[in-house]
Amino acid sequence: MMMVDVGGATTDVYSFNENRGYQGAKVIGAPEPYAKRTVEGDMGMRESSVCLLQETGTAALAQGAGVSEERIREAVRHRIAERSYVADSQEEFRIDCEIARQAVGISVRRHAGRVERVRTGSARQNQLGKNLSEIRTLIGTGGVIVNHPDPASILCCATLRQEESEYILVPRKLEYRVDRNYVFYAAGLLRDYDEEAAMAIMKTSIGLE
Repeated sequence: MMMVDVGGATTDVYSFNENRGYQGAKVIGAPEPYAKRTVEGDMGMRESSVCLLQETGTAALAQGAGVSEERIREAVRHRIAERSYVADSQEEFRIDCEIARQAVGISVRRHAGRVERVRTGSARQNQLGKNLSEIRTLIGTGGVIVNHPDPASILCCATLRQEESEYILVPRKLEYRVDRNYVFYAAGLLRDYDEEAAMAIMKTSIGLE
């Protein structure tokens, strides 16, 4: 399973799986942990949204949100200046959703590994980083996901796109769950004191109990 937490300043990605070689590729580099966390400090909804704009390009972000390039630049400037801003129109809501979609897509791809073809005496494949292709469950948290009427429309950006190479080792097909009660951060703190209670709280929040 995986979890993605989209915040105002960062997007955190967590994965929990064994790192298997993809289609027989040789796994090279430092061993990947079963439980891995990465924090993308330039992928956020507010103060770091300008970095996301630079990463995706103004035209792509504007097209995804259905607005002009000047409007997307203005919206990002406003989000940097007003970090507590809550979208107050349908257009602003679309912009927030597109920022979140891009944050999820980019952050998961940075978290994931890749396969490279290497030409030596005979061609071979090397795997760099963690193979997420067999992960089947993604939990979403963070305000923009928790409060979205269709969180799957954001979380789906974690999966492999049709135009992408299969050698990008992101998930292929996912079941989506959402931390509806926005309690995973608190349950993590509670775990040291009462692990059963923490687990019950998290299961309830994602609809397992």
